[in-house]
Amino acid sequence: SPAVNKPKTPEPAHVGFVISKGSNLSDVAEGLNAAGVITDKQAFIKEATKQRINSHIQTGTYTFTVGENYQSIIRKISEKPSGNP
Repeated sequence: SPAVNKPKTPEPAHVGFVISKGSNLSDVAEGLNAAGVITDKQAFIKEATKQRINSHIQTGTYTFTVGENYQSIIRKISEKPSGNP
């Protein structure tokens, strides 16, 4: 019998995101929210502040997935993005 084509699970959407010089945590949360990566700006800000990364946000270009967890996002933006010296 012919193979049944199972519907493929859609890959999560990837979002390119630039953090420019002078961006603060609020700007980043605003941008991530607008890009659809996060849905709750306040919760994200609260989590990032708890981890004290507000002064460690690195400028650069990042790739996030829609719905990516806060821990992962926070880890990425407090380290230099890959591909940047």
